[in-house]
Amino acid sequence: MYYYLLMLVIIVISIGLFWLAGLPKIKTKNLSFIMIGLGFNGFTIPVSSFIGIMAAGAPNSTIFDFLRGLIFIQVIPFLILMIGVLKWFKNSINNA
Repeated sequence: MYYYLLMLVIIVISIGLFWLAGLPKIKTKNLSFIMIGLGFNGFTIPVSSFIGIMAAGAPNSTIFDFLRGLIFIQVIPFLILMIGVLKWFKNSINNA
């Protein structure tokens, strides 16, 4: 039961991050892409943890099987977030 509650909280926070990305204060600081990347990461955390748990379900599997399943799903949203952070750093250095 607590697992479902935790996943619900993560999804609600992700929806909040998507909503915050449209606020004028966030747009003036050029943080919209980072907020969208964080929201996208938040949506994929439950899916990636589910895939990792399913990968580690076999009796002879190890923690590395769980991590491979988790990272396999989480790598694309993480790259989107890193691109957003790098774009933000580049813009903040150029505008300073």
